[in-house]
Amino acid sequence: MRQGLLSGTRPPPPTATNTDACPCHGPRYALVRRDTSSLGLTWHSPDACGQVKHCKMGWGSGGWGAQSGYVGIVNGTVAKEHSRPYMVSVQKNKGHICGGFLVSESFVMTAAHCITWGVNLTVMVGGHDITNQKSGTRIPVKYYHINPGHNVKPLLNDIALLQLAEGAKQSNSVKWISIPKKDKDIKGAEVCSVAGWGATKTNGPVNNLLLQADVVIVKRKECKQYWNDFFSEGMLCARGKAGFCQGDSGGPLVCKNKAVGVVSFNEKNNCNKPKKPNVYTKISAYLPWIKSILKSVKH
Repeated sequence: MRQGLLSGTRPPPPTATNTDACPCHGPRYALVRRDTSSLGLTWHSPDACGQVKHCKMGWGSGGWGAQSGYVGIVNGTVAKEHSRPYMVSVQKNKGHICGGFLVSESFVMTAAHCITWGVNLTVMVGGHDITNQKSGTRIPVKYYHINPGHNVKPLLNDIALLQLAEGAKQSNSVKWISIPKKDKDIKGAEVCSVAGWGATKTNGPVNNLLLQADVVIVKRKECKQYWNDFFSEGMLCARGKAGFCQGDSGGPLVCKNKAVGVVSFNEKNNCNKPKKPNVYTKISAYLPWIKSILKSVKH
C-alpha cells in the first residue's frame, strides 16, 4: 500500500501496452482528495489522467527529442548557505533524485515526472550540503498529488504537490516561497534564477552543495518556434550562459522572489551548450488545481 493511504487496497498497475522509449519510469496515477473529512484518496485510472505508458528508458533520457527526469545547474555558482530556504531535495532511500520547493508548511511543489508508482519519497528541508545528514531535516511524503492531466509523451502538465507527513517548521533555513496569484505570462528578457543540486554537465553526478544561476525568460513565440508541438500553454522557457541538467527537475524558476515555474525538460543529451531554451511548467496556469489542494488541508 502506498505510504499515506489510510485504508483500502492499492489497485494493480496497468498492463503495459506501449513500450516505446519515452521520458518516464513506470506507470503513474493521479491522486485527488475525495473526502476531506476522512482524508480519503482516489487512485485515478490512466484513462482519467491521460495516456500512461510503461517505458523502457529510465529518467534523464527521451527518445522523442527532449530530456526530462532527474533533470543540475550548469555554469552556476554555489548558493550562500540558506539563502534559498524554500529549496527542497526530493529523495529516494536518502539519495537525491529531484528538486522541489516549499509553497506552504505542508506542501512541496515539484515536477510530476519525479514521482514513480510504488516508490516512497522523503524531502530534505533546510539543507545545503545534502550529503551531510545534519544539514537539514527529512520529512516523509504522506500523499502524492499529481496533476490529473499529466502526460509523459509528450510531457504535459508536469506539476505535482507532495503533502508532507508533518508540517515544516519555519526557521532561518526553512521558509516557503510565494507563487503567482493569477495567471499571466512573464515578460521576455526578464532576468530570473534557478537552483538545484543537479549535474553541472551532461550525465554528470549530482552536487553536494546547492548551486544557483541567473537565466533570461524567452518570449513564448520564440520558444514555440524552438520546441514546436512539445511546447504548450502550460509552459514557459528560459535560457542563458547557465541552465539546468539531470537532478534539477522539480526545482523552481524564481522571478522577483516568486516561484513562477517548475523545472521540466531540456534538450536531449545537451545540458552544456543547448541550442534550445530550457522548459519549465508555468505555475500560474495551474492555480485553480493548486489552490483546491492547498485549501483542503487545515494548518
